[in-house]
Amino acid sequence: MPIRFEGNPPYHLPVVQSIEAVAEGEIVELVVQVWVSGKSPALASIRAQITAADAKALADQMGEAAATAIENTAARKRGGRARVRKILMQDWDPIGISGGAPDDEYDTYAAKAYVMLMEEGATAEEIAAYLLNIATEHMGLTNHADQTERSGRAAEALVSLRRTFDMRDWRSLSSKQDRD
Repeated sequence: MPIRFEGNPPYHLPVVQSIEAVAEGEIVELVVQVWVSGKSPALASIRAQITAADAKALADQMGEAAATAIENTAARKRGGRARVRKILMQDWDPIGISGGAPDDEYDTYAAKAYVMLMEEGATAEEIAAYLLNIATEHMGLTNHADQTERSGRAAEALVSLRRTFDMRDWRSLSSKQDRD
């Protein structure tokens, strides 16, 4: 089952976010989530049905590439979560600990904000609502106007970085591998 890319080089290939395969008898349905480039990179789904034999052949061909992709995805996510953590410490920091607390103080919230941003496609308003809820309901802070402003500022900063996370991180990982 060859896959061909047609057109004039340079090719701008999508970055794979995830691949799911569901088998029903001799048919395997693949769902590939890819980041497509452009002015505003977006997540798109590609669906295909192939035979079980073709799926096995594809998996065999992708063996090393799939392992590399998994490693790259993990590194990309770690880098993305670190950038989210930095924004939360600089722009949100509801309890005012920036510079005086462990770097991992907001890691739980950074992980959820990263998932909302990159996997759920949340808006700035949805992320701000999450951060405000953490500050006011979970942490019990009562200055709602200040927390609303901080949460909104951090959410806007996160959403403005969304289009750079996967594409730029993927390019830097690819460049590093080329040098190694």
